[in-house]
Amino acid sequence: MKKTLLVGALVGALVGSSTEPLTLSLRAQPLTPENFQSLEMAQAEMAAPEVILLDAGAQPRQELRFTPVPDTKQTITISMEMDMTLSVAGQEMPADSPGNAMTFELTVIDVADNGDIEYELYCTEVEVLGGDPEVRDAIEAQLQTFVGTGGNFTIDNRGQVRSANMDLPAGAAPELQQIFEQLTSSFEQLSTPLPQEAVGVGAQWNIVQAINVTEIDLTQNVTYELIGLDNNVATFDVTVEQYAEAQPIVTPGLPPGVTTTLDSMSSQGVGQMTMQFDRLMPVRSNLSMQTNSVTSVREAGTAEETVVNSTMVMQMDVESQ
Repeated sequence: MKKTLLVGALVGALVGSSTEPLTLSLRAQPLTPENFQSLEMAQAEMAAPEVILLDAGAQPRQELRFTPVPDTKQTITISMEMDMTLSVAGQEMPADSPGNAMTFELTVIDVADNGDIEYELYCTEVEVLGGDPEVRDAIEAQLQTFVGTGGNFTIDNRGQVRSANMDLPAGAAPELQQIFEQLTSSFEQLSTPLPQEAVGVGAQWNIVQAINVTEIDLTQNVTYELIGLDNNVATFDVTVEQYAEAQPIVTPGLPPGVTTTLDSMSSQGVGQMTMQFDRLMPVRSNLSMQTNSVTSVREAGTAEETVVNSTMVMQMDVESQ
């Protein structure tokens, strides 16, 4: 009976973590500064990724740079669908993961003489799509304060993040803080770091960096290929690989004394992105990604472990105007 309860809690926790970006349909309301805590990341702390040019592509070639002007605005909608399969101690378990759509408003605040771009980004509307009503309601209840939050970013004209300062409601649950950090990382990656060198169609470059997603340390390898370039609009094919070494992890929602260890994790994804360089976020983007992981769970005072195998397939689409 005790193990059955543990397995039930584990499934609930893992399903909850798989739906982290999900929130409810709600319009933003003004939030006062005293209700927020600030999450700041200075350039020295952010370990800007190195962009390695693999192939400069065909002639003609040009330097790719972001060129927005102050007060440039974008409305960005990110839609996500997930399908998760869980096996706990060899037994397949149901794992319902609703889809979601999130809308953000971006405004360019300033463009410095050296090309650095300061912008603010706030979540204005989010919606949970389908799924089991109990799962959906639990997510909505937990994340309803997320709408209206956001912050300020500064990037250079190649899309490298120099600083990020995002405001999170004071006293937010650890799960919400993890979501916030994950979204910050996602927007940093959507800024699409560009090579220093002039490139043409067929160019390829690679970005390898250490990242932390929901308290898991990962190595991420992203390869871009420029397949179209016309009138300040570029289209890229994107390939993503992620892997994590064994490490202890924090899984919210498990009983006291239960510890979890990530034994292995790997992800592979492919997609396409269209950028208009007088904007900061993609005009459109899609990414299909599969993640396989193995996690061991141990109760306090026992050597017995429960092994969890999971496979998550994610489809993410971005549209902006």
